[in-house]
Amino acid sequence: MSLRYLLLLLAVLISPVLFSQTVYPKITGYFGIMHPVVSFSEHETNVNFRDYYAVGFPTGINIWKSEKIGFSFEIVPNIKDDQGTDKVTNLLFHPGVLVALGNGYTFAGRAAFESSGRYGVTPVFNKTIIKNKTCSYYAAVPLPVRFGNDHPASFTIGFQLGLLFKYYYHERKSTIYLTGINLVLFKAWHNWLWRSRCSGGLYAQGFSRKQKMDF
Repeated sequence: MSLRYLLLLLAVLISPVLFSQTVYPKITGYFGIMHPVVSFSEHETNVNFRDYYAVGFPTGINIWKSEKIGFSFEIVPNIKDDQGTDKVTNLLFHPGVLVALGNGYTFAGRAAFESSGRYGVTPVFNKTIIKNKTCSYYAAVPLPVRFGNDHPASFTIGFQLGLLFKYYYHERKSTIYLTGINLVLFKAWHNWLWRSRCSGGLYAQGFSRKQKMDF
């Protein structure tokens, strides 16, 4: 068996492994529910569910440049119910940088710009708790720090649960491209065997013309 035959057959067999890897940039989208648990400022400490009820709905897109680093853009509408009156208090614009820490943990460093006039930063520690093929469930602990709008600086500890959706366009495109490559390689391999037979080389005996595959 010639070396050329072995190399061609090996290329056909291993090409699915080479092309099934994740292609970057990778895009994911997510939606969550965030509750600020307790907020600290110079003059007071406010506890959610006791002094009022507040909830946010983080919605965003993550663009992973590589396995370790990515960019995230998030918008969070916040609703507050205080003394029987509920309303949207502000809309938070929340862009940031993602860093994969391993074992399902991710750190997000976000800049914060609120329509109420407040601004600041939000470190977020995220953990994937259930991972499926097309979606994942995660828990996160955001730690917002806010300034501005004639209010003292504040620090909040929050808790967030959410659902992340995976987008596989690039992987599917690679798989389709791979199918064409496999077909071309197999055709070349088959034709090479047929030429070898015709020239009296490999498989010259016991190989009839009826066995030739028409592509």
